[in-house]
Amino acid sequence: MPSPPPTAAKRSSSTLGADLAASSGAADNFRRKTLVRRAARRFIVERFDSMWDCLPAALAGDPEAGIHQMRVEAKRLREAMRLFRRAYHATDFAMLLAEVDRLNDHLGLVRDADVLAEEIGRFDKKAANEVLTDLRASLGAHRADDQTALITYLDELVTSGFEQTFRRLSRLGRFGADHRIAGQRLGKFAPMEVGRRLSRVLKRMRQVKGEGDAPGLHRVRIANKHLRYAMETFSGIYDRRFATALARVAELHKALGDIHDLDVLTERITTYAEGRDGLTAVAPQLEAIAQRRSRLFGRLETAFTATSIAAFGRAVMDTLE
Repeated sequence: MPSPPPTAAKRSSSTLGADLAASSGAADNFRRKTLVRRAARRFIVERFDSMWDCLPAALAGDPEAGIHQMRVEAKRLREAMRLFRRAYHATDFAMLLAEVDRLNDHLGLVRDADVLAEEIGRFDKKAANEVLTDLRASLGAHRADDQTALITYLDELVTSGFEQTFRRLSRLGRFGADHRIAGQRLGKFAPMEVGRRLSRVLKRMRQVKGEGDAPGLHRVRIANKHLRYAMETFSGIYDRRFATALARVAELHKALGDIHDLDVLTERITTYAEGRDGLTAVAPQLEAIAQRRSRLFGRLETAFTATSIAAFGRAVMDTLE
């Protein structure tokens, strides 16, 4: 797997390493004999704590320590809940997961506006393009409305006692040790869950039709994200080879994320410009974005050969033995 291009990343490789290190926590204390029901509660509550700790900064409107970090932690919590959902009674757990989904959606509207505005500025550094200047202003106006809605929603979560409800159901909503999933040991559960997610990644990688297949690359990115978060959960029960494989999965995640950001940017600029008969005015910026995307994919392209896909799969599965 080639390393992701450093020039287009929102985070440096050193930051990626710190991010992986920060993702462990309770997982460091898991053992192969740990029951799924115990691991589920500990890991989900820890993920919730990490997210909820961002609440004051999010309410204050801090774009990084608040909005961005809370969204990152909300995504991690959501994936942890999806991973362990079969260890919980369906009704209450589905309610909690739906609420975390809504929170992620609110945070995403605000954060995506920030990312788009930043990326537009990267390709229009002197703010000389009238169409792009107007687009950034439009994004800013919508962001203000979305942030107001987010703060209202966060206040409602607090006043409704969501934190207490989440903690109570995380503890009491699990199946007992005699349940076929909740009573399993992680040594059996982890390979099945990682293997299932890996199979989906490999299948979607084989379906990618080349550089121009933005939907296909996006599907790989989503599947690989699920694989990454599952591997983070089980990192404590495996050796250094697993950590190496996880770093490889995280690098793919980051590289595909950089390409996806440019695809979203292209779509938003094109749609906005078409509505104002301004495609000619933004043609140089769209060309610059296309060139940058092509360079990023060029560094990643060999990962989608049949040989590399097979090697990627072995690199992960061999660590689970």
